Amino acid sequence: MSTPIQHATNRLTSRIDLIAIGLGLALAVLVRFNILPSIPF
Repeated sequence: MSTPIQHATNRLTSRIDLIAIGLGLALAVLVRFNILPSIPF
């Protein structure tokens, strides 16, 4: 059985993961359309 605190931290970390993925996608789009200086991958 998981405690409420564990449940809250799980939700928090998954939210952070979603934010990180969103930022990564946004950065990729910006680089793709040359809004930011191109970073060689």
